[in-house]
Amino acid sequence: MINVVIVFILIIFICIGVRSYIKHLKGESSCCGGGNGILKIQPADKNRSNYKYKAEIKIPEIMCSNCIMKISNALNGQDGIWAEKINLKSKTAYVLLKEGITEESVKDIIQKAGYAVENYSCSEL
Repeated sequence: MINVVIVFILIIFICIGVRSYIKHLKGESSCCGGGNGILKIQPADKNRSNYKYKAEIKIPEIMCSNCIMKISNALNGQDGIWAEKINLKSKTAYVLLKEGITEESVKDIIQKAGYAVENYSCSEL
């Protein structure tokens, strides 16, 4: 009888673990402490022609949709920066920049949001 109880408990733990892992792969985990109530910040200027540069920023610590929201909000909250897309699988942020915004200032914004920048490349549009 005790063996049946132990097997049943193990099955429950395995099911919970698999479910959690699947949520993590879909970007639905709460690794960043939840965040379902976070409102998305839109960039002040959504006119693409006002942006002169496009940056690709590798951020290896992106783990879920909450990470994406935090980084996006941090960037979009700044004048002259538009976090156009952040890809969970490639862990890359695609950001539009106006003139006068330095690599250091963009990295600083991301670091203040709690993430490290692994690689930064910027090109003119």
